[in-house]
Amino acid sequence: GLHHLIDPRTGLPSNSGLEEVSMVAATARDAEVVAKTALLLGPGLATAFCAAHAQAWWLHDR
Repeated sequence: GLHHLIDPRTGLPSNSGLEEVSMVAATARDAEVVAKTALLLGPGLATAFCAAHAQAWWLHDR
């Protein structure tokens, strides 16, 4: 199914293949921004993005 987040590249609900992203970052704001960006990127790019921007993360795919 489609996600409630809108992908700015398409203007449509995200269909990236990720259902949920959770993470630990320096601040709650950082965690929120990185998690949403990772979700929109999809599983192929999310791991490297999280490794660069978060302390720990969990990706749940569909």
